[in-house]
Amino acid sequence: MIYKWLYILIVVAFCSCKKYVAETHTKLLGHAGNGMTQWNGMFTANSLEGIKYALSLDNCSGVEVDIRLSNDTTFWLMHDADLDNVTNGTGCFYGTTDEYLESIHYKGIHQEKLVTLKQLIDLSASKEIVLDLKHYDKCASVQMDFNELKRGIEKLGNLPSNFCIKINTSAIYPYLKDFSIPLIYELTSFAQFAEFSGLQGISGFMIESDKISAEEIRQIKSKGYKVYLYEVRAISRLKKELKKQPDYILVDDLLNSVMEL
Repeated sequence: MIYKWLYILIVVAFCSCKKYVAETHTKLLGHAGNGMTQWNGMFTANSLEGIKYALSLDNCSGVEVDIRLSNDTTFWLMHDADLDNVTNGTGCFYGTTDEYLESIHYKGIHQEKLVTLKQLIDLSASKEIVLDLKHYDKCASVQMDFNELKRGIEKLGNLPSNFCIKINTSAIYPYLKDFSIPLIYELTSFAQFAEFSGLQGISGFMIESDKISAEEIRQIKSKGYKVYLYEVRAISRLKKELKKQPDYILVDDLLNSVMEL
């Protein structure tokens, strides 16, 4: 009898741990690869090693990475505009050449080399890849030349079908709308949705997790768009956001997050 009750308790505990599988079809994306800020991120944000690690995890459906344009119209994976912050290089990203970016590395324990978008494409990954386009260089106080942006896209050729680009300003939209690349628009509030829904090429919307309700997510999804949430750093927050039923959540504590699904 004791063993019978022990068995029941184990089954109940297991089902309790896995409850989100039944509640949600939400997919998890590694923020900047294997996480932007978490101490347990094995590799530097936006490094090829971190991306490969994230994509190897079960229940990780892909990654979000940051891209910036070099002076040679080459896209590089980089979050910070100030190279001094995360690399052994100096100065601002704006105006740097490919030759210089190839010569420096990240400051992390693995000292990973910087990565071009072309290298990421060459991985032939089948999971979702969201490219967060950094159009403004805060270090140099300069905005990207959008004509150069177009040239950078044209130089790449067709992106794989599992890639999409996230933008956060309507000024960029006219330069990207005619490319066959799904676009994700970042909203500052749900009120913006009406302004951008229906635009050619927009396939989804991204928003901070605390700025949208479950009902508002449902409304966006009912129009055929995907919903991406970010600023979900703690596991307790992840559990809360899963209940809202977005399509994707960007997570920093990736290893522990995938265990929730």
